[in-house]
Amino acid sequence: MRDASLQPLPATSLGVPGLLRLDYTSSRDGLRDWALLRHPAPGVRTWVICLHGFNANANQLFMRRDLKRLWLPRYLEHGFGILSPTLRGDAWMNPPAIDDLDDLIDYLRSLGATRLLIESGSMGATGALLYASARPHSVQAVIARSAVHDLQTYRDFCRAHAHRHPLLQPIADSLDRAYGTSFPHLDPNALRTLPLLLAHGTDDPIMPISFPRQLVGLLHDHPRLRYCELPRGDHEAPLALQSPDLLQLALDLIL
Repeated sequence: MRDASLQPLPATSLGVPGLLRLDYTSSRDGLRDWALLRHPAPGVRTWVICLHGFNANANQLFMRRDLKRLWLPRYLEHGFGILSPTLRGDAWMNPPAIDDLDDLIDYLRSLGATRLLIESGSMGATGALLYASARPHSVQAVIARSAVHDLQTYRDFCRAHAHRHPLLQPIADSLDRAYGTSFPHLDPNALRTLPLLLAHGTDDPIMPISFPRQLVGLLHDHPRLRYCELPRGDHEAPLALQSPDLLQLALDLIL
């Protein structure tokens, strides 16, 4: 990460005092990108990384009403630092995005971060799983809501069922842009090394329930895996899930 600059945002812009915009140049290929962050309370060294969903960017956590109402207050009441990066627009976590998040995490550690928790939904949750699989020692826990783990199979699903939902064709196109013909393979052994919490609706039309069920099968002997399946829940249902409290479960596992 080069040419980083940090600028405060007016509290009236997103309604969150202390919010900063980090602009930077990727050390991988010179791409100019940005993230939003908020420093933790004094003495707190835990940061939450929130990766955005499809067709969104770094401000989603602070703009989308359900996330701002349900997720953001929890982070603030714990005094956590918050990082919400754009990561090249489509946070599918291809190799350039992994490199960029590596640099962003190094930046957080330079600010004193010692524990990093990723909590994201949909595309962001998928990216969180892929990043944790590639860099299991860089984060301390992952909460993934409405995620998939096998991107090539998911791309094929989106193409085959594009007539069923208007997002599936654009998602398939974005996956092809991100990966071409070289899709990543998630490493179950890497995920076994850190707390992992998954939540998914059984009637999700965008990311089918078959994906988390397969992942849970691959991780059947994971000692710190928690899986919550929501009967008749759609793609959005896990985003509002507060009981069981996935954030508190993750904290219990890493504190």
